[in-house]
Amino acid sequence: PTPIPVPAPPPPPVGGTRTVEVARTGWEQVRRARAAARPSGTELLHALLPVGADLAGADPCVAARIGRLPTVRADQRPHPRVAAEAALAVVVALGATRGTAPGPDGYRLLSRAARLAGKLGGALITLVDTPGAASGPAAESAGIAAAIGDAMAAVLACPSPTVAIVHGEGGSGGALAAAVTDVLLMTPQSYFTALSPEGAAVTLRLPAEQAANAAGLRPTDLHRLGFADDLLPGTDAATITHAAITWCARLGTQDPDVRRRLRRARWSTELRNSL
Repeated sequence: PTPIPVPAPPPPPVGGTRTVEVARTGWEQVRRARAAARPSGTELLHALLPVGADLAGADPCVAARIGRLPTVRADQRPHPRVAAEAALAVVVALGATRGTAPGPDGYRLLSRAARLAGKLGGALITLVDTPGAASGPAAESAGIAAAIGDAMAAVLACPSPTVAIVHGEGGSGGALAAAVTDVLLMTPQSYFTALSPEGAAVTLRLPAEQAANAAGLRPTDLHRLGFADDLLPGTDAATITHAAITWCARLGTQDPDVRRRLRRARWSTELRNSL
């Protein structure tokens, strides 16, 4: 595969990337992720691959695209680079718009995209923003559980560099299928939890607000636990694009077999608080 160009890093924000997050309760973080103005998965997909081709899929909740990553200018604004040496990548938005719950066909598209990235030697980048997978009799009868499992296995097995960016909601196994990557990044307007606050509230017989506050779902919580590798200073397309390109470049220097072995070990080991 063609080496990935490494853009010049942007100047760090005052205080560093891990102190820019506004102090919020868990419930405030969930509400912010659901309501704040920010780019959709589809918008970020096209920012990452301004020149490319969409992959066909039957689920409008998931979008995928293949193309060449842009470079980033000194002012941090991405622009297309279509020269032969530009880096190939496959990007998947799960989901394409906020608040959407992917069904079996969406996870089958994720599986296909992960295998395509590995076959072509391009990086795999996933954009996570979903409260969880589709539920109910229709989804169950269509094989939602098997589709999620297959997608997770495909992402874990991808020989290419893999990067996940949680830029909004990250709910349960439906989001985790796209997050079992070499590197996982989170934005200030995101959260991730094994069970939605509403689902946890029903299970634990607690108010949703109390369940969210106790879940440790904020980006800072998840970074301390080792779930998130880095916290991005913003949710804009330029920041996310720059981070994705930079991390793909770093991962591209590693031996593929070692990288894949480390990825599997990471996602089969319990989280440990780093404090």
